[in-house]
Amino acid sequence: MGFVSNVWAGNYTTTWIMTGFGFEMPVSSTVKIYSVEQIGLLISTFSDISFSNYNTSGTLTTAAGTAFAAELGAGVIINNINMGLRYYAGEPYHRQTLTFSGSTENIREEFPVTIVQFIIGYNF
Repeated sequence: MGFVSNVWAGNYTTTWIMTGFGFEMPVSSTVKIYSVEQIGLLISTFSDISFSNYNTSGTLTTAAGTAFAAELGAGVIINNINMGLRYYAGEPYHRQTLTFSGSTENIREEFPVTIVQFIIGYNF
């Protein structure tokens, strides 16, 4: 007899509310280099995760977490074509409630979030 289980999970969402500054320097008449530095707030949310196995089931509920966040970026603009690399980081704490087989456990967990983003665009 095999092991049978079901898991239902939704989305993990991050919202970055950032402010900061950037520097841009011309290298030639058609080429510029730039940097971007920002700080702000990271808000992350999880959907509930439900699971079951035969006659046992449970749910993991997670409250939204917040954290200080930072971003560093750099790039080059060639003939108004913008190519850059951005790095975002934050470590929000989440309060979780695990309900399993009639018992409940409260957990406080830190979930580090990092994003590396490569961008290509056109500057008007």
